[in-house]
Amino acid sequence: MKHYIETKKYGQFLGRYIFNLKQYFGDSEQRRNIGGRLLLEPKFPFDHFQGKRSLDIGCGAGRWTKTLMLLGAKVKSVDVSEHALISTKRINNDVEYLNLFDIIKSRPDLHESFDFTMCWGVVQHTHDPKLAFENVAKTLASHGELYTMIYAPGQHDSETIMNQRKHFHKNLTTIEDKLQYAYDISDCPENCINQFDMLNTFYNWVVPEEVIYKWYRQNGFENIITLNAHQKEKSAFHLVGKKL
Repeated sequence: MKHYIETKKYGQFLGRYIFNLKQYFGDSEQRRNIGGRLLLEPKFPFDHFQGKRSLDIGCGAGRWTKTLMLLGAKVKSVDVSEHALISTKRINNDVEYLNLFDIIKSRPDLHESFDFTMCWGVVQHTHDPKLAFENVAKTLASHGELYTMIYAPGQHDSETIMNQRKHFHKNLTTIEDKLQYAYDISDCPENCINQFDMLNTFYNWVVPEEVIYKWYRQNGFENIITLNAHQKEKSAFHLVGKKL
């Protein structure tokens, strides 16, 4: 799971760097595509999640929980971070502390229980991505869908990223210095927060696309799709598959 460094202090410091996206980008496509969201194909229809029992594993601050709820899903949000659960609790009453590695061995109530499971940027930050995937996959009911975002080779294991991580952990000692460094290496200010997935986490695996497909098939999924297949330079693979 994700590792957090003094999350409360980060939150207090971030408050002094509030950035108005609309003022910066106006109503442009660039603002709508922060994080590459417009690169995913095919798009889910708006009614796709209506009434579906959904699980957000590693919910973080709750961005995907909120999105799923706005699209009509009934969402359970889980994480290992106390601060993540406090944040998500503001928008969803169904939140719970959960180490995803406990799903198979001690949480039968979660087995084959969900129509849709979201696991965005989580398994690559664990000590065993394959086992993490297997635990996540166990939550899907028949015909349920699993959406994963997993780092792709090429960027996160590049010399540049490795040197940035080394500098972040070896040379920067204060919250202010670490946050400023994340701003300095971001392509635009609102993407600063994304740098911490790369810089702050203890594990930062990359997984080839064919290996992720194999994981899906081994866990009983079909109709597996890479949603960003046409993206030229992939920092991550976005995949969805349907449980048999």
